[in-house]
Amino acid sequence: MIKKLAFTSLLLIFLLITILSLMPPTGGIEIKNDKIGHFLAYTTLSCNALIFGRNKQKRLLFAGLIMLYSALIELIQGFIPGRTPSIMDLFANGGGIVLGLLMFSIFGRYFQSKLFSPKDNH
Repeated sequence: MIKKLAFTSLLLIFLLITILSLMPPTGGIEIKNDKIGHFLAYTTLSCNALIFGRNKQKRLLFAGLIMLYSALIELIQGFIPGRTPSIMDLFANGGGIVLGLLMFSIFGRYFQSKLFSPKDNH
């Protein structure tokens, strides 16, 4: 049950980032510096994804894939009216991924032990 909840959380975060990143701007309040949002979004995404990396190599692979996803989103934004790709957004995303890796190195083993415990194999 916990594993399903963790995967659902990961999927929802991924979908939310994708939708918000690819929606044309609505003309509402303009955010002058959205880098904090990028940083926090990718920290959250990477923390959720890294839990599923059972060893260091898989976690680094996941972090790399998240960075590639981030770069792809930035490229696609160049084709969406009102959106522009930004290298600074990419740096903010990468910083969030690095923080996710650091947080995982501190807290991740605890969460993995709960997620992959033998008593929760449904």
